Amino acid sequence: MPPERAAALAQFRQEYETVRRQEGRGSDDPAFYQALPFVADPAWAGRGQSYKVLLARVVRPFTQKAQRPLRILDLGAGNGWLSHRLAAEGHVLTAVDLGVTVRDGLGAHIHYPTPFTCLQAEFDQLPLADGWADLVIFNASFHYSVNYETTVQEALRVLRGDGAVVVLDTAVYQHASSGQQMVAEREAAFVRQVGFAANALPSENFLTPQRLAELAQACQLRWQRVEILPAWQRWVRRVKVAWRGQREPAQFPLILFWRTPASEPGVTQSLQRIGPNSLWLLLARVGQQAILLLFTALVARQLGEVGLGQLSWVTAVLYLGNVFSTFGLDTLLLRQIGAAGRADVVPLASALALELILAALFGLGLWLLPFAGQSAETVAGLRLYGWVLLPLAWLTLSSAALRAHEQMGWLAGLTLGTAVLQVAGTAVLLQFGGDFPALMVWLVLVQLVAAGGGWWLCRQILPHFGLDWRLLTWAAVGQLARVGFWLALLMVTAVLLQRLGILLLGWLGGMAQTGQLAAALRLVEAARLLPAAVLGAVFPLLVRQQAAVDGWVRWGLVGYGLLAALLLILLARPLVTLLFGPAYEPAVLPLRLLALGIVPFTLSQPLAAELVAAGREKRVLAATGVALAGTAVLSTLAFFWHGLAGLALGLVAGEWLLVGSLKVAGR
Repeated sequence: MPPERAAALAQFRQEYETVRRQEGRGSDDPAFYQALPFVADPAWAGRGQSYKVLLARVVRPFTQKAQRPLRILDLGAGNGWLSHRLAAEGHVLTAVDLGVTVRDGLGAHIHYPTPFTCLQAEFDQLPLADGWADLVIFNASFHYSVNYETTVQEALRVLRGDGAVVVLDTAVYQHASSGQQMVAEREAAFVRQVGFAANALPSENFLTPQRLAELAQACQLRWQRVEILPAWQRWVRRVKVAWRGQREPAQFPLILFWRTPASEPGVTQSLQRIGPNSLWLLLARVGQQAILLLFTALVARQLGEVGLGQLSWVTAVLYLGNVFSTFGLDTLLLRQIGAAGRADVVPLASALALELILAALFGLGLWLLPFAGQSAETVAGLRLYGWVLLPLAWLTLSSAALRAHEQMGWLAGLTLGTAVLQVAGTAVLLQFGGDFPALMVWLVLVQLVAAGGGWWLCRQILPHFGLDWRLLTWAAVGQLARVGFWLALLMVTAVLLQRLGILLLGWLGGMAQTGQLAAALRLVEAARLLPAAVLGAVFPLLVRQQAAVDGWVRWGLVGYGLLAALLLILLARPLVTLLFGPAYEPAVLPLRLLALGIVPFTLSQPLAAELVAAGREKRVLAATGVALAGTAVLSTLAFFWHGLAGLALGLVAGEWLLVGSLKVAGR
């Protein structure tokens, strides 16, 4: 280190080493250092778990990709424990720190049997050649930087083009005020313990999602947040501090940064892509819903109200099963592929394995449960259609990859092609006297074709797409299950809310009433296409930029909702008669009432998308759970009060309840 820089940093080093001695850091026993970070010392609590995640999610996948030992820079190495661990894995390590003491600095390297290079240097002036490292790891040290942009730019200088910067064990707060309060508390504690605040270096001290987004934009990087603790443990911590009236607790996720490819569109260009992407999704969903509306009309006219009721109930149950087996992985993969810009660093094989296991469990439940109250034909159709979960598991991966790469045109083609095949085959089947179970078999075959087509399409047009079976481990599957748990619970709850009317009628009413409600809901779902298309196109950008839905988008959707509701109310009778026939006249009034729920739908969906994109799905889950419980009670009571019309009013009330709950959750 140059003498002038050593002099400038002397006070910081002196204060830091004084605090560490006061805390009793270090040991006289070499075995202590060699056991790190897996020791009982409270100062090392949580470090072992973060090390395991670092190995599983970063070091080993990068090693398998490179097919050679990695060159890793350990910044803020302290006593060198991480360099020792990774060198023992076969990698080439350089440990960098200001401290060189034998007890708590680089001098502690004498306790390790593994060789690694030690350099006394500061983060912003690294004595290494350009492009030396495959990985640059800030080891519980990034928060000491006085300017994150300067520090990251120097890390990028010594990083290979396809390498990554890792921030490990630095505090992240949702709100900057919480981090500032933490700094004030810590400095006050130091004054009491050692007589000074230990703030000789004007460090940034902590991170927030906003600061991360600013840093990534300034340095033209992509970033990804990987949680260390399971979601339930983080939730328990928040509940405890809220109960005690304390400040927001710090989170210590692993943060990954990648370079943004030069050809990647910037923020302005990304915003410009929302229009075309929304158009593609809108065209796909309009076409799909129009074709599926024809499919519903075919079933309604050929199999009658009871047949349509059977189809609606079975598809509602299997829709729930698909969401359960997907386990939030569609959104999780979309976030990871969108943040990384490529699919080969995302554990697709482990995700597929988890989906297939869950699909098998749900399918087993379909064969074991008796489904009392349903006809033998309905139950047989349900169990046959249950096989659809297997091809849908493959389709989840390809759809998430296409969306993450913003290949909405290809996704639209896949979606429309599947819908056309489904309706054409159904028309032929019903024309030749096919019954309900035969229809279920045909629908499974359609999804098999769609899954194969989607996979082939991704292999043709997406770079680095495929299954790397070497990344398939039980540890990775377990990690995905833990990370996806809250998203899965959220999606199951959301689907229960969305399909609540059909599921309730399967219990409270008959299949004829279920068919009438299904006819009305099909038209309402068609009217919700535009909001869903716009938010589907915006979601990757929300993930990437950690931004909010623009005001003009939000209020434009509300205006559309008002217009769509008015048109459905006015045209309810001719639409029902034209599409489903005179026998479906009882569906007219429920349709008019359900149309009133389109406006609250356009309000709730942007709120939910923002929270999920920001990784706050547990708040959306809580809000959806409240709405589900309230809607179930209101709809059940209203059904006994006024039949189908009462049930429809209960569902609309539930939409407004969801808006209010999401508003509260977003605070």
